[in-house]
Amino acid sequence: MTYLSSFLLGLVQGLAEFLPVSSSGHLSIAQNLLGLNTEIPEFFDVLLHLGTLVAVFVAYWAEIKDMVREFFCGVRDIARHCTPTPVPPARRLILLIIVGTLPLFAILPV
Repeated sequence: MTYLSSFLLGLVQGLAEFLPVSSSGHLSIAQNLLGLNTEIPEFFDVLLHLGTLVAVFVAYWAEIKDMVREFFCGVRDIARHCTPTPVPPARRLILLIIVGTLPLFAILPV
């Protein structure tokens, strides 16, 4: 794999990740268009997705930091049996993420 093809695949990953379609599918299409019929190492694919994750953390660092802080403040408030009024938006968001994740446990094997 050349540097140019690696760059182009990274560009496709970066542009397609936030579209409501599969970025992995776009990577497969780009590999065929670039003539990269050889198997792309899975490590490279993981690195592309890791780069996306790092970019998301950099772009949303302030919001992520607020949500983590509010999570621990919420646990502390539950232990003290008190809740601030109104509930901070970051705490509400982390609560909604937790509630939205609960159905995952219904499909886990026992």
